[in-house]
Amino acid sequence: MNLKTARIIVLILCGLGIIVALLFPPTIENGHSMYGVQTGIFLILLAVVVGIFGIRCPHCGRSVFHKGGGDFCPHCGKRLDEKDDGSGGEKRD
Repeated sequence: MNLKTARIIVLILCGLGIIVALLFPPTIENGHSMYGVQTGIFLILLAVVVGIFGIRCPHCGRSVFHKGGGDFCPHCGKRLDEKDDGSGGEKRD
């Protein structure tokens, strides 16, 4: 999975999670009251898992999910939108 696709999937899952949790709030009358909230939380947690394992630097392969939306990998310093040249993620000076 490439970086752009993983970011789009994470955003969609988070959005769906929030929408489902808000559309199906807990009610006292309904015996299955927490299913909407539980599903929303599950979708958000799934987005985090996809982000951690899917949003990786194409050069060094390390996760850049928790580092924000920068243009450069905080680990190897290469641009995140470039294709890997097969150098194994070594930083060139």
